[in-house]
Amino acid sequence: MDKRTQDCGGRRQDTDPEGFQEVQRRLNAVLDNATVAIFLMNERQQCTYMNAAAERLTGYTLEETRGRALHDVVHHTRPDGRPYPLEECPIDRAFPERNRMQGEEVFVHKDGSFYPVAFTASPIRDDSGAPVGTIIEVRGIAEEKARENALRESEERFRNMADNAPVMLWVTGADGCCTYVNRLFCDFTGQSLEDALGLGWLETIHPEDREEAKRVFLAADQRREAFQSEYRLQRADGVYRWVMDAAAPRFGPNGDFLGYIGSVIDIDERKEAEERRNLLVQELHHRVKNNLATVQSIVGFTLRNSPTMEAFSRGLTGRIAALARSHTLLTEGTRAGTRLRDIFLNELGPYDDGSRVALEGPAVALPNDAAVALSMAVHELTTNAVKYGALSNDAGRVSVTWSVEDCGDGRKILIDWVERGGPPVETPARSGFGSVLLERLLGRQLDGSTEIRFPPEGIEVRIRATLGAAAPNPYAPVTE
Repeated sequence: MDKRTQDCGGRRQDTDPEGFQEVQRRLNAVLDNATVAIFLMNERQQCTYMNAAAERLTGYTLEETRGRALHDVVHHTRPDGRPYPLEECPIDRAFPERNRMQGEEVFVHKDGSFYPVAFTASPIRDDSGAPVGTIIEVRGIAEEKARENALRESEERFRNMADNAPVMLWVTGADGCCTYVNRLFCDFTGQSLEDALGLGWLETIHPEDREEAKRVFLAADQRREAFQSEYRLQRADGVYRWVMDAAAPRFGPNGDFLGYIGSVIDIDERKEAEERRNLLVQELHHRVKNNLATVQSIVGFTLRNSPTMEAFSRGLTGRIAALARSHTLLTEGTRAGTRLRDIFLNELGPYDDGSRVALEGPAVALPNDAAVALSMAVHELTTNAVKYGALSNDAGRVSVTWSVEDCGDGRKILIDWVERGGPPVETPARSGFGSVLLERLLGRQLDGSTEIRFPPEGIEVRIRATLGAAAPNPYAPVTE
């Protein structure tokens, strides 16, 4: 019979009743194959039994500990080298206080090394309920502590890295609730970590984007797959910025779904550039269609009103050149708008010696369609003045004035073109080619009208046109 098991019973059996040997054998097998260390203490708190696991854990044998207080054997010194008084030991208090004690302590191995343990100390009572000893279960937790420390260090490294990352980071649990956001997210949104946890971070998404962002997340969460979405996120100053949110699922070593880890980057400038590019493509498409229609109209109209091919060639070449010059202005004025003054200077400048052309009017930024139409109209007026009017001699002058009025249906512009000093003018018997072209250019494209008068001293043209809303200029005011 094993000596430890005999002592475990508290007394030896001099007789061998039927079945006692079998009970002792089973008890011995249970105790010696237990994975936790088990100690039995008598009423004087002296060790009377320890199983095989206890011997492996402490490095001591039962013979080395029998009759000694367990505290004096394995719990007498703190890890910092200071003595550990018995009266301060929570394990020893289980017997006098008649209560179960549980916790974690640090034991001293036979070789002098320290190791952490988890313990449960329970009083043993006799039939009357009086305490007669203590049973102590001890489990070495060095590996658990090492794993906990490694996990803690890993989490600290992650948080340090995440808090210093140049992008916003977030983590959710398996239930979809946010468990972590980094410092940059809090700085960007103005939310505290506590406010962002759970579903609080949703409050920072623009109300118009919130449901779609939530739908994308829940759909990916159901399939346990990566996702990417774009939405407007409110900055701490209240401004909404476009962001891209990309996330991937997290899985444990056994394949269990743990949640998501995601990053959020500010793409507001990229989004703005994309919008500008799309607008540019749309504008280019619109311009090309209009240009082709304008060229087709110019060709047909010039052909019908030219008596000879030479006249057709000259007229067509001049009008196509004017169209090209108008588009040069459009290109140069893409950001600040095409200025009306530049259109007049572009056509009249070559004939001005400093006194022959007078321009007066407020700064006006023209929409693209209006700029093309007015460029063609000014070209026709200038060509007529050079061929037949004030610019056909050395003494004539051209004066152009304009004004703009904001109305309920858009801006209205009034232009007065006045020629003086040219050959005497006579009222024509019928509307000429230039008059008809002006009416078509301004009437169809600008909802406008043209009034032409023929006093003897020089031709006078009044143009009325609708420009629509003011041309947007987010970068700088238009100046003359």
